[in-house]
Amino acid sequence: MMDNRTVAEMLVNGKNVAGYVWVTFEDIPDYGITIAEIMDIAVDSHYQRQGVGLKIMRHVETEAKERGATLLRSDTGIENAASQRLHEKTGFKPYRIHYEKILQ
Repeated sequence: MMDNRTVAEMLVNGKNVAGYVWVTFEDIPDYGITIAEIMDIAVDSHYQRQGVGLKIMRHVETEAKERGATLLRSDTGIENAASQRLHEKTGFKPYRIHYEKILQ
């Protein structure tokens, strides 16, 4: 069932999609928190390094607060330095380390 708080938006420049974001929400009643989690965020390569990612992240934070979130989460790959910088620039802090192993 779709949560009416879900954010699924595109940032459009004229006829071009500059970026998009998808955010879901989860209530954790026992702890009195609502988590907004960025499930996917992307900026088209033609729009990177122009503040588009920053604009999307600020928009997400505003939308999350307006929709009742008390915590905003996101993740990125260890190799995605640009995304890591964006997250740090917008105030995110690491909270968990995940490991994986490719099995062949």
